[in-house]
Amino acid sequence: MKKYKSPIFKHIHQEATDRFEAGAITAEEMRRYDASCMVSPSDVPRGRAASIPVMAATSSGSQGKTVK
Repeated sequence: MKKYKSPIFKHIHQEATDRFEAGAITAEEMRRYDASCMVSPSDVPRGRAASIPVMAATSSGSQGKTVK
């Protein structure tokens, strides 16, 4: 399950995913969106991982696509 930094970052990442799938951005650019929008283990203080809200990545974007 993907963890996003906030609902806004989730939306930004979903839009970037749509653009990547359409060929409008490169894999390198998509990796930058991944790093910017998603929570990584280094972003979480030790012992606090359980307190981070998790947003399911199963909702449809504006194009009706499901992000995996």
